[in-house]
Amino acid sequence: MNLTLLKINKPYLPLASGDLSMGTAIAICIESAILSYALAIMSGSPPLLLIQILCFLCGCAYSLPVSASVACRNVA
Repeated sequence: MNLTLLKINKPYLPLASGDLSMGTAIAICIESAILSYALAIMSGSPPLLLIQILCFLCGCAYSLPVSASVACRNVA
């Protein structure tokens, strides 16, 4: 994430304004992911767990920098 651009373009957002630290934001994301996987597993529904995993993978792919995506394509 380019925090410098975020501070210029959207200074009102929590990370850009300093209301939320990067460490806290990462902790919230990790805890939310763990909780969602735990709930999917506890529900006993394989389709729910599969959708959870697919959404996670799509989110990761969307967040990859363009240079990493191009590098992966050249390897294959």
